[in-house]
Amino acid sequence: MKIQLCLHVDPVPASRPRLATRGKFAHAYYVGRYKVFLKDTGPKALKAALESCGHNCFPLPGPLAVSIRCISKRPKTTKRHWPKMDVDNLAKGVLDVMEQGGVVVNDDQVTLLEVSKEYGGEPCIEIVIQVL
Repeated sequence: MKIQLCLHVDPVPASRPRLATRGKFAHAYYVGRYKVFLKDTGPKALKAALESCGHNCFPLPGPLAVSIRCISKRPKTTKRHWPKMDVDNLAKGVLDVMEQGGVVVNDDQVTLLEVSKEYGGEPCIEIVIQVL
């Protein structure tokens, strides 16, 4: 089974978690654009993509192969021909949103991962999931 999703949202790389201590315990939290992506824009875009895809067999079982293509809008001032974001951080954000949205039980199900980044017209994240 192969599922294709398109999240109409600007790709956001995962940031480093900040740590706060309260007594003997520490907890990690995120700030900035990544926090907004995890809590608001990412889940909304995923929900819209899931409604349009027509599949209702979530969460997906077993090992998965996932292909992620992140398309960003080119900034006005850059000499680079590719986005500056790290692909591993882009993948982490997308997988975290998929786990929160109930597409997968846990992102450790992903046994094959392909990630690409590029400049294009409309910012979006294209995801292809295949159950192995």
